[in-house]
Amino acid sequence: MTPKNFRLLVASIIILMQLIFAGCKNQTTQSVNRDPVISAFVASTNQVQLPDTFTVTCNAYDPDGDSLLFNWGCSGFLAMQGAPETEPYVLENSKHRTVTFYSPSALVEPADSITISCGAMDGKGGSASTHIVLPLRHQ
Repeated sequence: MTPKNFRLLVASIIILMQLIFAGCKNQTTQSVNRDPVISAFVASTNQVQLPDTFTVTCNAYDPDGDSLLFNWGCSGFLAMQGAPETEPYVLENSKHRTVTFYSPSALVEPADSITISCGAMDGKGGSASTHIVLPLRHQ
């Protein structure tokens, strides 16, 4: 190999290495969004009476530190504080981790239990959900 060809080979290798390293520096790593975690879902009562007022708390956190919004739902005969009058059993995009529920003094349809559900969302596609079933005590 002639000295001229050797210098050309070395220069080509150096240029190639610079391009490879420059490409590595410009690559961005995308972080993976993790789902929120619901650590506890607790009612202030272990059974619901008619009429009754009670609270349910959804203790949740996001491992990425994102703020959370909550979607709450419940059996159709209950009402939630802060829910719209047209749909008192649905509360969407709430910042509240604790919600107050109200049961009526009488039921239109018979029921033995009520179900309350909650979903926690981080606004980046991550979500977690849970529910609780509480027995209904008839007078």
